[in-house]
Amino acid sequence: MMLPKKSLKRILLSAMVLSGTTAFGDTNVVAAGYQEVLNQVLGPSCVGCHGPRRASKGVRLDSYEAVQAYITPGNAASSLLVQLIESGTMPPNGQPISAENLELLKGWIEGGAAQ
Repeated sequence: MMLPKKSLKRILLSAMVLSGTTAFGDTNVVAAGYQEVLNQVLGPSCVGCHGPRRASKGVRLDSYEAVQAYITPGNAASSLLVQLIESGTMPPNGQPISAENLELLKGWIEGGAAQ
């Protein structure tokens, strides 16, 4: 039994949405919220030096409002935070941010940096 073309398109579209993939192969279609980015990326890798106890160079990344100064919603490539991470400047000590967590951060920014 052949499926009608319209049904096949719906099935493929549903599968792509559920898998987090677009027609172009991009992942992270559903942008994360700030809390997920804080828990996965900023908390473990940044807040120790850029948080409430210590704000190295006056930079804090422990609140949504503070992070806004270092990102360009909708454009991860022009976001200072992403540039510093990708260049290897941040974090200066310890474990670099994983590719998966960097993609989460960039996806959040590209998706508009929702709270």
